[in-house]
Amino acid sequence: MRRPLKPVIISGLFLSVVSALIYVFYVTELRARTEDELYDLRSRMAPKLAPKTPVVLVTIDEAANQSAALVGSMPWQTQPLQSQEADRLISLVERLTVTKARMIGVIVPPQFVSYDDPKLDKLAALAKADTRVVIGAFGHSKIANSEDGRTSRLLLSATDSLFRADIKRDFRRETIRKLILTEPNEYQHIAYAMAHRLTAGGQNSRESPVTSDQNLVIELNYAHKGEFIEIPASAISESLNDVNLTDAIILVGYTAFRPFTFDSREATYVNTPWQPEGSDLSNGIPVLHLVAIGMTNLIDGTYLRTSPFWLNLVQTLIMAVIALVAWSFEIRVASLIFVCSWLLLLVLHAIAFSFLHIHIPLADTALWSALSTLCGAFWRLRSDIRHRAGQLEKLRLDAELVEIQDKFLNRFAAELLDINDKLLSNLQSISGKTSGTATKALEKAVNSAVELHEYLTGMRHVGYLNRMDKVKPKMTNVAVGQVVVEVLRLFELKSQEAQVSFLVSLTPAAEVDGDRTLIAQILYNLVSNAIKYSPRGGEIEVEAIRQKNKIIMRVTDHGPGIENEFHDRIFEKFYRIKDDLVFKSKGHGLGLYLSRYFARQMNGDIEVISSPGNGSTFLLQLNAAKLPRGLGRS
Repeated sequence: MRRPLKPVIISGLFLSVVSALIYVFYVTELRARTEDELYDLRSRMAPKLAPKTPVVLVTIDEAANQSAALVGSMPWQTQPLQSQEADRLISLVERLTVTKARMIGVIVPPQFVSYDDPKLDKLAALAKADTRVVIGAFGHSKIANSEDGRTSRLLLSATDSLFRADIKRDFRRETIRKLILTEPNEYQHIAYAMAHRLTAGGQNSRESPVTSDQNLVIELNYAHKGEFIEIPASAISESLNDVNLTDAIILVGYTAFRPFTFDSREATYVNTPWQPEGSDLSNGIPVLHLVAIGMTNLIDGTYLRTSPFWLNLVQTLIMAVIALVAWSFEIRVASLIFVCSWLLLLVLHAIAFSFLHIHIPLADTALWSALSTLCGAFWRLRSDIRHRAGQLEKLRLDAELVEIQDKFLNRFAAELLDINDKLLSNLQSISGKTSGTATKALEKAVNSAVELHEYLTGMRHVGYLNRMDKVKPKMTNVAVGQVVVEVLRLFELKSQEAQVSFLVSLTPAAEVDGDRTLIAQILYNLVSNAIKYSPRGGEIEVEAIRQKNKIIMRVTDHGPGIENEFHDRIFEKFYRIKDDLVFKSKGHGLGLYLSRYFARQMNGDIEVISSPGNGSTFLLQLNAAKLPRGLGRS
């Protein structure tokens, strides 16, 4: 059996789109950029984590370096100011060496202090005399220094105490997610050097140190961000006794923002996951803070480790299955399941950042979860289309069956009606030729034939209803008063026989938007029922009034009335109340059904107000015809 070509083409196009997405994701930088964005999001969500060992940031605040405000322009214009700043920095370090701190790291940006200043010899001497003191500088490279002979006074004097403070990156505004600690033929980073010296001293040892000939890169865990003790340098200078620095790890540096200069290609700030990619550096954090985060990651062992491949695979499979299964529910529930599952996953990852120090990649999971969602949506769409196609086919078959039934019913009723009419004609022809018991029997037979005639006529009317659904009423402006008068004239003879009278009240110029023929048929049915159930000598009230944009026509009789429980059922097809007062009246139970059907075809409706012993009022509501522009209502 050959499959239809159209579904095959659609499925092929869908698979092509999926394949293209996979290719673009893995061949281009999209995968890496997605992973970086998800890393930033989880870093911002991660709970805070305090360092195990106190880390104190001694910040040279803005008030202490006002004289350096112009630093950063031409080098020959800023040397006197930088020399003054070197004096302040050396004085601060001297005071810190008196304390019982475990380690003192000094970060010296070239924007504030010139590396060729002779005063830095004193700083180098402090570092040689006290092994706790290490110096971090910018722009120094073993390879560059050996090739072009570029050697600063700081490099010559500090030697083994000098380390790199640069935050290496591809471009200055790059968000820092990894920290390069050691590279072949390069100076070690100050964060690694301080952690190495502390662990080598037997404290907080976590793993064996690496040599400078190895590559060491760690993925930063920003859970320590904002958890450091920050003390302004002015507080140290004024009174050291008021500050407890025992066993603390101290980092000294500047927190004022200074852009890069001719002497240094690095600025004093870096971007973190809290800033958008490519944001201005002044929106980031000082290098001092980032060094503290990297050093704490190394000392406490909280830097992020990449999870095993199998864990990423299991995570991806679970999220893909959830995305597929979610589409077995309705769209709103499926969307809620998808969003909640991802929120829960992100929260678990953020907790893993802080407490398990594990980085489980999410880019692959995001891709396959999205593809599973697309596949689930595609499968759901195909299923819905097939289901609706099946429903339409069933409706079509049901309509064909109903049409066959209607044709059979109509033909059966027509033939039976023809036979019944002939029988009724014969019975009426001999009605005057009998007497006694035969006359009574003949009268019953005639009445039964008349009742069967009405019932069969009703059956034929029902046969037309399904076909009438396809025919729209001819909506025009209909004058209600004219229709009412025409209908009541049809009942002149019958009302005289029933000894009932009509009381008519009409609103002048009342017009409705409807089909004149259908309105007349509805009024005919309502008036016919009113005559049928009215007592002899009674009155039937017929009125038409306007209420806002509606025309309401009322037909009221003073007959036996209708129980409240039957108010809706009397409008059902073939339904008649099983009550002696009502059921003895001839009828086939289709008049009210057809009347409501016709009213709703014209965007109107019919309702009944009645109670036992108080008669019945039937209200036909139709939309009033729109008045010509410029005419008001009286």
